[in-house]
Amino acid sequence: MQKIIRVTALLALLMSAANASAAGLIFGAKAGPMQIDVEGIDDPMNAGVSIGYEFGVVFGDLGFEGEFTTTVKEGEVGLQKFNIDTGGAYLTYRSPGFIYLKGRAGYIGWDADFNVDSGDDGTSASYGLGLGFNLKVFKLELEYTQIDDDIDFVSLGIQF
Repeated sequence: MQKIIRVTALLALLMSAANASAAGLIFGAKAGPMQIDVEGIDDPMNAGVSIGYEFGVVFGDLGFEGEFTTTVKEGEVGLQKFNIDTGGAYLTYRSPGFIYLKGRAGYIGWDADFNVDSGDDGTSASYGLGLGFNLKVFKLELEYTQIDDDIDFVSLGIQF
């Protein structure tokens, strides 16, 4: 019985060590539409950067990320133009494999500014789901993130 426990522990350690090679500092960039749930809006396009750390665990990669996005193409509502900046911190999980699933949950702050000296801002819990492709040198990710009840971000990103 002790031999089975030792072999199982050794296998778990080896699997975790093999996966730990993917652990470490990560950097990323992404872009996509910031989708506003208000009728008559032309959604802005945002681009962003992220930095984080992944811990290789037996069944995927667990980590944390900080992310900042800013508007690169203003949105429009009637004759007004507006932009949205976001900054968030997330706990992340990526499943193992060439094609993988990504989940994240955290806290985000956002600031929407209109060109007529008005705007809105807020902070809230945030979550995201994505599909990724591990191309060894980098990861390509398509992701949905809920920023606020009325604001969603759909992005295509690259992770190093």
